[in-house]
Amino acid sequence: MPNAKYVPFDLKLDLSEHLKKLKPYVSGKPIEQTKREFGLSEVIKLASNENPTGASPRALEAVRKTLEQSHLYPDASYQSLKNAIAKKRMLDPNQVVVGAGSNEIIDLAIRVLLHPGQNCVAPAYSFIAYQLCAELNGVEFRTAKLDADFAISVDQILAVVDANTRVVFLANPNNPTGITLEAKELRRLASGLLKKNVILCLDYAYWEFADSKDFPAAEDLLVDYPNLLVLHTFSKIYGLAGFRVGYGLGRPELIQWIERARQPFNVSSIAIEAAIAALEDQAFLIRVKEQNAKERERLAMALSRLGLRVYGSNANFVFVDLHRDAEQVNSELLKRGVIIRPLLNYGLKTQVRVTVGLPQENDKLLKALKEVLV
Repeated sequence: MPNAKYVPFDLKLDLSEHLKKLKPYVSGKPIEQTKREFGLSEVIKLASNENPTGASPRALEAVRKTLEQSHLYPDASYQSLKNAIAKKRMLDPNQVVVGAGSNEIIDLAIRVLLHPGQNCVAPAYSFIAYQLCAELNGVEFRTAKLDADFAISVDQILAVVDANTRVVFLANPNNPTGITLEAKELRRLASGLLKKNVILCLDYAYWEFADSKDFPAAEDLLVDYPNLLVLHTFSKIYGLAGFRVGYGLGRPELIQWIERARQPFNVSSIAIEAAIAALEDQAFLIRVKEQNAKERERLAMALSRLGLRVYGSNANFVFVDLHRDAEQVNSELLKRGVIIRPLLNYGLKTQVRVTVGLPQENDKLLKALKEVLV
């Protein structure tokens, strides 16, 4: 009822101070909204690091078969997906927790492992969900300084950790910069935190895209470090962002507590079956990784030729310094049907994050940028 008249009423909600201060998450601009706003028939979105190839064909086939069972609740334990993940990772199913995207597991980890008066730490310019979840749960969020060129510093992280620190978050490759911490330094961080009885929440959302050979898998790290919680998602390389499914890996002693805090039926049965099928679609995974690596290199070189600073990335996006107001450039690109991600919410005024798209999408971006940067 758009014309309904409501009687003014003050609910006098007794809200927490940390909730009042919380800034809501700002997602990438939707395609349909951009079309309506600018009167465009074609828009490409290179803002949210989605898989431009689409979803795994095996996953889509599994979804079609599952739809007839949509009236039934999923298995609340998600044992079938846990078994599939454990088999692929050579772990025990008790080392797996399933979430509505890895974002939910970030929130669960904070709720389980931290209390008011304690803190969690992440390098500066990390995935903003760490800070948002910490603030929502009323715990202090601290950032560690970076070295030159946005490089992650183990020494800076360890320097920020104190007696009240319970969790350190590390996205590797990092979002939004795409920069990685190699195995030797990663192990030094895990060892240093283990001595301080601090959990290292290692966010591997973009791990499958990494070209570096010196990039340890979760199952290898968990052998040596009981203080690890490793996050994976089906939203990126598997192309299942709309299904909202991810998982965490750790020692059973840690996973059991996160499981206890997880809501039942937090992931749909359709998403679970899609994820199981996607895990088996190795051909799709290889094809997406190869295409991404090829286009990421081509895109980075083309952006560099435009006089822009492109930082090395091991993910499915590039981090770019435009050397000018990023919001203004973004506004002009939107008029041309191109959505990228300015990073003002990180306090970065001239840098943007650009998802690696399909060849024709990257061509459209480059053409539009040449027009805007004249």
